Amino acid sequence: FNRESIANEVFEISKARYECATDNAQLLTADKPKPVVVWASYSSWGGGAFYPASSCPNYYCETAAACGADLLIKSGPLNITEFVDFAKDADVWLYPSTNFETILNDFADELKVMKSVQNNELFDIMGHGEDAWFNERKVEPDALLEDFCHMVGTENSQSPHFPAFFRHIDNPEISPGECKDQSSSYLNLGSYCEPIGMLEGGPLVVDDPKDLTPA
Repeated sequence: FNRESIANEVFEISKARYECATDNAQLLTADKPKPVVVWASYSSWGGGAFYPASSCPNYYCETAAACGADLLIKSGPLNITEFVDFAKDADVWLYPSTNFETILNDFADELKVMKSVQNNELFDIMGHGEDAWFNERKVEPDALLEDFCHMVGTENSQSPHFPAFFRHIDNPEISPGECKDQSSSYLNLGSYCEPIGMLEGGPLVVDDPKDLTPA
C-alpha cells in the first residue's frame, strides 16, 4: 500500500528505456533497408503445421515496427512447403516456443534454403526460460523491445543490451534461478539505453542529447 510513487518511478524508467530504444532504432534504419523477421513456431497438433504471426495490431507488430524491422504476417496453419516459401527471405527467425532445435533437426533438408537458417540468425524465447516468457515479458515491455532491437541489429552498439527473453539458438538457456528473498526489490531485465545523436556523416553517440560534440 501507499507505494504509488515507487510504481510511478519504475514506470517512468521503463518508459524512458522504451522510447530511447525506439528512437535509436529509427535513426539507425532511416533510409536503409529494414531487417525482415519471421515470428513463427511449429505445433504437432492436428497433424503438424507452422504458425506465423498472423495479424496486426498485436504486440509483436508494435515491437518490430519500433525496432525498425518488417515483420512477415500470414495466417496459419502452413505446411512445410508453404512455410518455407513464405519465410525463405527473412533475415531473422524468431521462434516463440521451446522446441526450436527439434524442428530445425526434423526439417533440416527443407529449411536449409531459408536465409535465416543459412546465416544462423535463429532465436527462440528461452533466454530466461519458458516461465519468464509467459510472465515477466508481460510487465517488461522495455526489455522485450531491447531484446528485439538487439536481435535485428538496430540497437546502439556503444551500449549493447544483454538479452533477457530472446536467445540465440547456439547459446545455452539462462536459468532464472530461485528467488530466495521475496521481500527484495524486483530486478528489471531492461538495460541502460544511451541515445544516439544524428550529425552529418551518420549516427553519433552523445552523452547529453543537447550536446552534439563527439564524445
